[in-house]
Amino acid sequence: MITDSNKKLAQWAMDYALKNGCRAAKLVLYSNSNASFELRDAKMDKLQQASESGLSISLYVDGKYGSYSTNRLDKKELETFIKNGIESTRYLAVDEARVLPDASRYYKGGKPDLQLFVYNIPLRWSISHLYQAILDNEEHVKDIDYLTTLAGFVHWQITGQKVLGIGDASGMLPIDPATKNYSAEMVAKFDDLVVSFNALVRS
Repeated sequence: MITDSNKKLAQWAMDYALKNGCRAAKLVLYSNSNASFELRDAKMDKLQQASESGLSISLYVDGKYGSYSTNRLDKKELETFIKNGIESTRYLAVDEARVLPDASRYYKGGKPDLQLFVYNIPLRWSISHLYQAILDNEEHVKDIDYLTTLAGFVHWQITGQKVLGIGDASGMLPIDPATKNYSAEMVAKFDDLVVSFNALVRS
């Protein structure tokens, strides 16, 4: 769970990067926990729990782009991590194909509620990638007609049917356990959010 202290740390890390030679930065702070168990002869044999926290940061420095990750979240260690990332990025070639989106199109708050899902949707989920592409005003978004996974694409090419197994589907958008399908409520919320965001961008 992301706490207020995590959010303050993320803001501090972002500010620190910008004050130390970074033109712009994008930061992701994550906290995951997993639990698994094994049964033997219908009895609990093993129970395992694990948690992981980390930070990844994308740095834009002198027309160059670098992305770095760490699971050491102490401020002193983050200072060294960020400075090293900025210096490492300076050694890279200029990336003319990777540019920052027009700042005038950034979400400025006050309209769509970006916390409306009240649900932890990991960055790796397809819906997160799509929404980030919308926020970044990536040109290909307007051409998207269908979103699926690699397994879904292969199945489509072989059978002509656009379907996904529940495992793959659960990595696209939250599943409603009652209907065993995408959460209709969250689909509707996302649709409304995108419509509102497009209205803001065009105004």
